[in-house]
Amino acid sequence: MFKAKMKSNLLSAVGQFGKETAGNMSMIFAIGLTIMLGAVGVAIDLSGVVSEKSRLQDITDSAVLAASASGETDKKKLEEVVDDVMASHSKDYRDFTYKMTLIDENIQVEAKAKHETAIMGMFGYETINLSTKSGAPVPEELPVHISLVVDTTDSMAGDNLTSLQNAAGELIKIIKKSKDAGAKMAVVPFGNYVNVGMDNRNADWMDVPADFTETGDCYMYKPVKSKTGCTSTSKIGYNDGVPYDYESEEGCVYEYEDDEVEYCPAPRDVQWNGCAGSRNEPLNISAAANGRTEIPGAMGVSCGSEVLPLTDNFKGVEDAIDDLTTNGNTYLPAGILWGWRTLLPEAPYASASVSDKTVRAIVFMTDGGNTMTQYDRDGTGDDAYHRTISPTDTDGAKKASDRMAAVCDGAKSDGITVFTVAYKVPDGAAGGTADLENCASSSATAFSAENGKELEAAFKDIGKALATVRLTY
Repeated sequence: MFKAKMKSNLLSAVGQFGKETAGNMSMIFAIGLTIMLGAVGVAIDLSGVVSEKSRLQDITDSAVLAASASGETDKKKLEEVVDDVMASHSKDYRDFTYKMTLIDENIQVEAKAKHETAIMGMFGYETINLSTKSGAPVPEELPVHISLVVDTTDSMAGDNLTSLQNAAGELIKIIKKSKDAGAKMAVVPFGNYVNVGMDNRNADWMDVPADFTETGDCYMYKPVKSKTGCTSTSKIGYNDGVPYDYESEEGCVYEYEDDEVEYCPAPRDVQWNGCAGSRNEPLNISAAANGRTEIPGAMGVSCGSEVLPLTDNFKGVEDAIDDLTTNGNTYLPAGILWGWRTLLPEAPYASASVSDKTVRAIVFMTDGGNTMTQYDRDGTGDDAYHRTISPTDTDGAKKASDRMAAVCDGAKSDGITVFTVAYKVPDGAAGGTADLENCASSSATAFSAENGKELEAAFKDIGKALATVRLTY
């Protein structure tokens, strides 16, 4: 209606101009005005053609990329993918047609339509033909090796762990479809430390002392006879960085027995439970391990569920996720470092193959920042063990965050794509959301989630992203 009215108004204007002028000059002006209006009309219509052709090109591009990214190789199934994209735009154009062809393992989509002109119809050109074509190769599945690094600290107990297990299950479902293409996964639970497994006690990349019995010195003391004047004070404690309230007894006046007694602490067996400590700086940010730079075993501590090295046994991966337990506090550098190690073709695990076609990725999920850092007991450098960061220990928090950033950079420099998932991470946590975003390979691989549903969605998106990475265009 608008185009017809515009055409009628222009013709009327030209006619009216002719009536109100006389002689040859009026004829010249009328012809000139017609030519000028025609030129303006052509410019307007051609601009519309360029815009509509660009939009049609976007549609064919979307269709061919959707087909290529589908993972399908059968022509009929590829046509179904193209139909889904193109059909949604069929009403946007006049005489809209398209076809998909499969030639020499290349997908081609060609679309045709007519663009209705606004002014050029006065000159016999009511429509202009549009034609676009897009192409991409049939997808080739590439082997993908993924290290799933998951926070299993005490703050993940209960519903949080259940949400993690459900979300990880969705990722596993997506990845195991590519088993025939060489897909593998590792699972790296972490907390205070990482449990590398008792079977690795004598590995040439580990340095684990023999178990021993620790005996404390005996001492004399006077037992408390009674206490008076005690008051109960509410205080805030922290469990893996999560605050909780507790009552503390203060101001007590103690009365002691007259005679001293001797106290001898019971002997304590100090054993190795599979926990890997940290090497001294700068090796504490390096993934490589061999007989000259062994990784120290952390004695007398617990470290939760054991690492599952890279495997194509997805039932084993699912079992490892189902069997996760929670333990201890958070030291993020250990998690990302051991995730990197599971993707190396050399020690410690030497279970990854690295080629031009192998996609390696770390999926690094945590519900909080660093609540631990390495000890520096005597001021001469870091040692194997980790200690709790107090709320006022800004130096310890910074060192842990700096180590995390260095490990992330090292993994990325090694060609590994790093995905991070911040799950309910509190604002201001050391090594929290901001550090996780910096750790990720890009903003597109940094995720956050505030509940189980969002966590599951994040893991699904990561699975889809890794599926897309496996395609070559």
